[in-house]
Order: sequence, then structure tokens, then C-alpha cells
Amino acid sequence: MGNELLEKYVLFRHRDVENIQNIEVYLANGGYEALKKALKKMQPDDVTNEVKKSGLRGRGGAGFPAGVKWGFIPKDVYPKYVVVNGDESEPGTFKDREIMESNPHQFIEGIILCAYAVGAETAYIYGRGEFKGVFRGLQEAVDQAYAKGFLGQNILGSDFSLEIYLHLGAGAYICGEETALLNSLEGYMGQPRSRPPFPAVEGLYAKPTVINNVETLANVPPIILNGAHWYRQYGTERSPGTKIFSLSGRVSRPGNYELPLGTPIRYLIEECGGGIIDGKEVKAASDGSGPVDAAFRAIESVVNSETSLQLYSVNNITSGTDAQGEVTVRLEKAGRIVNGQGADTDIVIASANAYINALNKLMLSEKREHPQHGDV
Repeated sequence: MGNELLEKYVLFRHRDVENIQNIEVYLANGGYEALKKALKKMQPDDVTNEVKKSGLRGRGGAGFPAGVKWGFIPKDVYPKYVVVNGDESEPGTFKDREIMESNPHQFIEGIILCAYAVGAETAYIYGRGEFKGVFRGLQEAVDQAYAKGFLGQNILGSDFSLEIYLHLGAGAYICGEETALLNSLEGYMGQPRSRPPFPAVEGLYAKPTVINNVETLANVPPIILNGAHWYRQYGTERSPGTKIFSLSGRVSRPGNYELPLGTPIRYLIEECGGGIIDGKEVKAASDGSGPVDAAFRAIESVVNSETSLQLYSVNNITSGTDAQGEVTVRLEKAGRIVNGQGADTDIVIASANAYINALNKLMLSEKREHPQHGDV
């Protein structure tokens, strides 16, 4: 299920081609042909322009056009870096992991093409601390690419060289934010930086840096090989291509589903996911940068945590009045929905993030009112 809208997978090619994580199988099925095309027939700006024409948007959450981001990199400043955000610590998200485990060479080829386009000779893949097993397999794929001459000095006899390094963080959620990731990569505490300057101007080691998500870069080889027009057959005018959705919660068939952008969420939950367990109806779906948690889980967990939330509400937190009110209103709405008494005005979209943000406000307010030893 889940591929009825696609003749063949664009990103999850391992579901069409067995053992494609092996470089010999990848090569036998068109692997690294996009890189050969780029190095022999295209200038770096041509690669960037093709990605721009494709309309590829970042798949990490913000949806910023990838080619436009690459175009921000100054041409006269060296060195330059490509950094891949493979942290994937957002709850309910497990799409990038499947790419890195099962179709790593398409991802690696995308990194090489990106580096060629922006003039970088060093790339880092940053992963969460729990990805040790994933990165062992990914390192094997990188080693295979080196052995075949797709990485290292003078790739395929060209003047272009690239080294790829893998780096595991300590598992901090905040390092999914790009500037916190850069701090962690440099050996500092993983905390976000103030912007400007933006990473394209001063990123890793204060040098121009492109930061892209794993899924974003996995889209690049088929775009370069087949052209922007081919890629635009999928998706919508403003958001072309396919997207991987991580479906979890109380559905019959949780998992990753690659679908054209613009596919109704009802199709994802009911046709791909098989609907709600025990034939129940969907009451809510919390969506984000890839994950879709269907049914009741997000709301029920909040309602079941009502006691914890109320503990914050009864504290004497003078600066948290607005946040307390926000939590109270949202709890009332969630309670009505779960108990079958919800109205149209109670419909919750992306509820989990809203509750977490409200709770964070309360916790921050309490910390300001009652600072602990060592707090700044």
C-alpha cells in the first residue's frame, strides 16, 4: 500500500530494487549517473539552476527552496561546507533513517552534487547520538563510494574533490535546529545562534555553509539525471515532487509512505495506513515536518497529563499568566474532543506542538521566578 499514486518510487528506490544499498546494485540501476552528467556536461551554476527550476523545497520542515538556498553561498569565500542535518529527533519522524539505511548511495550522490554546485570540498553528515547502528551502515556506503572514485581527490578525473565525514551528536533534541547543530559539530554546547549572520554567510567555522536535510538531498540525483520538467510531474505547482510521510499513532499500518505532494491526508491515513484501529473514526491528526500522528494519541497523552500541567498553573508564577490561560483553554478543547463532545471550533491542528510550546512557556516562567543554582 502507499505506492498506487507512483509508478516507481523516487526516494524509496529500495522498495523497487532489492539490495540497492550495495553500490554494485546501485550502479546497475543508474546510480551515480547524475554525478557523471554533472561533472562532464554541467557547470556548478547549471546544477543549482536545475534544482531551482525543479521547485524542490527543503524537506526538513521550513520548505525553503533548495536551489535558492544554494544560490546564497558567496562564490569568492573559501573554504565552503555542506552540512547534512540527519538528526531526526522530532517525535514520530523516521523517514531519514530509512533513506540512510536502505538507499544510502542516492543520498550520498545528492551530497556530492550539492557540494559541486556550491564549490565545497568538505561535507559533514550530522546524526543523533542514537544513530550509531545507522551510521555504521552509512559509513560502509561512504567507503564504497571512495573505493569507486566518487569521493576523494579529483573525482572521476575532474578538478572537483570532496571529503565526507560522519559525526554523531549526543542525542540532544535542540541539535535538530541548524545553528545548534553547527555549534555541536564545532564541539560547543548545542544551542541556537543569533541570526544574522545566516549560515550561508557565516556557518560552520564562520565560513559559508549549506545545511540541508537528508530527504532534500536524496531528491537531487533524479532531478539532475532526468531534469526539472520530469520532477515536476509529481506534486503541485508550488510544491513539486514527492514527500515521505511518517505515519504513526493508532492506525492499522503505521510506517513511511512516499506520496506526491498535494495528496489528501485522508488518503494517507485511510488508504495507506488502513484507517484507525478497530474501525474507529479519526478525531485528530498532528502533522509536522514529515510525521503524521493520527487518531487520539497526541490529544489523549495531553489530557492524561492534565495533573502535571495543572501543577504549573497553581504555582505563583507572576510572569506566566498568558501561558497558563493558553494551557487551560487547550485542555478544555482536548477534553471535549476526546469525550465525544467536541464542536467544529474545537478542531485541533498540530496540537502536540501547541501544547508543548505552551508548557515550555510555563516552565520558563517558573525558572525565572525560582532560579536554581547555576542558572543564568
